[in-house]
Amino acid sequence: MQKRPARTMTEYSQAASHVPMTNIVVPPVSPGDTLRERLLERLDESVSRKLTLISAPAGYGKSTLVRTWIHARSVKAAWVSLDSGDMSASRFWRSVAAALLIVYPDMRQALNDRMPEEDSVIDSLLTAILELMSLLSEPCILVLDDYHSIANPLIHNSMSAFLEHIPSSIRLIMISRTMPPLPMSRLRVSKQLSQLNIEDLRFTTGEAKALGRLTLAEPLTSEELALLEKKTEGWAAGLLLAFMSLQNRQDASVFIQAFSGSQRYIFDYLADEVLSRLDDRLLRFLLLTSIVDRFSAELANAITEEQDAHALLDALEQSHLFLIPLDDNRIWYRYHHLFMEALRSRLRLKQDAGTIGLLHRRASRWLDSNQSYEDAIRHALLAGDFDWAAERIERHLPLLLKNGQELEMMAWLSQIPLASIVARPDLFYYQAGTLALTGRVQEADSLLNGALAALGEQLKSLTDEASREMAMRMGMYRASIAFYKGDIDAFLELLDRHREGLRKFASIVKVVNLGEALLYRGPIGFGGRLDKMAALSAKVSGSDERREAIHYALQGHGFVFLADLYYERNELDKVQPPLEMALSMQVTPSGLGVWVPAIILLSKLMEARGDWNGAESCLLDAMRELDQLHTPHWLMLLEARLVRLKLSQGNTEEGAGWIERYPVLSHETASVDREYVHITLARTWLLQGLADMAVRKLKQAEKAAFQADRLGSRIEIGLLLAIAYDLQGMQPSSVEALDQAIRLAEPEGYVRLFLDEGPAIRQLLLERLSANLSSGTCQYIEKLLEAFEGERGARLAPPRVEARLVIEPLTPRELDVLKCLADGLSNSEIAASLFLSPGTVKRYTHNIYQKLNVKNRVQAITRGKEMRWIF
Repeated sequence: MQKRPARTMTEYSQAASHVPMTNIVVPPVSPGDTLRERLLERLDESVSRKLTLISAPAGYGKSTLVRTWIHARSVKAAWVSLDSGDMSASRFWRSVAAALLIVYPDMRQALNDRMPEEDSVIDSLLTAILELMSLLSEPCILVLDDYHSIANPLIHNSMSAFLEHIPSSIRLIMISRTMPPLPMSRLRVSKQLSQLNIEDLRFTTGEAKALGRLTLAEPLTSEELALLEKKTEGWAAGLLLAFMSLQNRQDASVFIQAFSGSQRYIFDYLADEVLSRLDDRLLRFLLLTSIVDRFSAELANAITEEQDAHALLDALEQSHLFLIPLDDNRIWYRYHHLFMEALRSRLRLKQDAGTIGLLHRRASRWLDSNQSYEDAIRHALLAGDFDWAAERIERHLPLLLKNGQELEMMAWLSQIPLASIVARPDLFYYQAGTLALTGRVQEADSLLNGALAALGEQLKSLTDEASREMAMRMGMYRASIAFYKGDIDAFLELLDRHREGLRKFASIVKVVNLGEALLYRGPIGFGGRLDKMAALSAKVSGSDERREAIHYALQGHGFVFLADLYYERNELDKVQPPLEMALSMQVTPSGLGVWVPAIILLSKLMEARGDWNGAESCLLDAMRELDQLHTPHWLMLLEARLVRLKLSQGNTEEGAGWIERYPVLSHETASVDREYVHITLARTWLLQGLADMAVRKLKQAEKAAFQADRLGSRIEIGLLLAIAYDLQGMQPSSVEALDQAIRLAEPEGYVRLFLDEGPAIRQLLLERLSANLSSGTCQYIEKLLEAFEGERGARLAPPRVEARLVIEPLTPRELDVLKCLADGLSNSEIAASLFLSPGTVKRYTHNIYQKLNVKNRVQAITRGKEMRWIF
């Protein structure tokens, strides 16, 4: 027997350095594949549309159909196998890019020139891939297999944007067990969706006969075949197992009559029949290797501790036993999902948890030695080998962060006992810091308290010196708890008591800005609670030792922290000194969490003083500097700030272009980690006359801000909702939103949040002052209006656009009709597409003409494009 050449899963693509090659190649033809011509013809027709969705439960031959079509028709195709529910969006799109490079290797340089080095902004990654696709000289099919395994909403959102902007050279085939959460109705209406479902995929009697010929020496009679097709309802997996079970049987009819029930029952029944007829050596191999999602002969040998994998794989291939080769050289394999589940179930019955854990440990060690770090960590966790897994995560932390795998890391860390994490401060701080900085302060608090308990247990077995060091570390962890809970007195008292610990373990309490544009809105600024910020500043200002301690903990963030406080309370003369200290720090990738918020605040200060040109120049200069560092997340925040600056002058062009550059934004749900850009998007829509869309986005952001306890964000969102509702003529809702913002802002002494919204909020405050309000609220509103008077004449820029816009916003249904007009549909075609009567379409069209101040379709389409409602 000729031994296959050893090859590991380290055949990685440059575009996706952490994606196994076996996930991004078209699976080869298998001896058991059946050509189903009627379905191949359906696929021939379907690829004239953007998306072909093939959806059915497991075992219906979805993937087999697509791969046989690709090979039979010699179709140029990029294939991505998806197998991780906690996959990050960056890894998903880098996998797509890597799959394209398999098909178009000459495009590697073009891709590398466009791909961002940092994965924190998925929009940049998607834009780079769309640009690459637009350069393709010939059509290509992109296949996403097992899309149902995707659980990350950001991937679904980015996929919606991808489908909206997909180049004509690319057609997408999506294989899924479930209906994906994508805009299917929109694609269906525009005739850009083809679907194959269970009814299409069921084997006909003729197809079942062809499948049987591959397995049975003696064909079934027409009656037996018809009965089998009826029993299995054309289910491919059931048919194939039945044929295997019928090999060398003389009682075919009796056997077929014997089984019935659900697909799960039929599969288990038939799998038992097939497995019971295998020799012990082959059955053992199947059971033991079922613990991994994919394997080579070398990995199989490592798991089984035998050296016969090559021969057994040959035997399995010849038996058509649900073994699927993953590459043309037949080096990597996987079992069919259903068969793998059946094998794992039987393994659990035959072996105890300790033995199965040992198999996972063997797999993890082999995978680690062959540079498959992620799979190694997963199997170590399944083995319960937590210390080893934590050590490997710590070792590869920089690489995992660079690859944008924060989601996977948080999932792994959640499985590891705290005792294994607290010994590795980088891991512990990453986990606790990520929870706190994404608004999950209570979870971070629970984690920190758990860490203290775990450290307390360790104290019992330590020497005096080690015990003293551990006590200092515990003091630093307690200080972290106090800071994130906003307990200023406890925080400072712990820092005072553990000065030596602070110098030795500063990283434990050191805060990091992972992505805030407005520093004071997040945990560093207690969610925008200005009184707490002021109290901390006051308690520190009188002590040089405390200032030094705070410098250790907050570092440059403290300068922006203080400048934010002065700015929001409209003490503009005090903003500049701490801001200059923050901006004097060296611009490095690690320091951008201080520098970018400082630049944004500086531009706001210049705008508040009427220096509009200076505000724009400082942003443009900063953006040019960031271009050299390749940090798309921070660049996106500066671009969003520039959009806001332009919007405050009534200019929507910058915002419209910005939205085009980041197509995912419009499709994703507003979240805390992208709050600044989501609110910027809502502001742009508001000024474009799309008040309904702005309100939906703001309500999402409001919910996220409430859950994360971001007081400052809730105030800003409330003010914008008040303006939006007023635009829509919903005065009661506008008043309610404004009152809520005032209630939150008054105790904290906010001023600038109101002033920066301009005349729209000033007018609403004037109207509200005449209502029956408490004396304290009236005094606060009067204070704000007084501040507005002080603003008059200070700003030299063009006047802001008033709240009531020239063009009345279109309703969502009117926008649908306008898009249909742009597609050239007649009134009757629009009626059929949108399930409306022709008369209703006429009324919508009339309303559109009136709102846009136009007289015909051409003018309406032109105006819609000017407003960026259609493209």
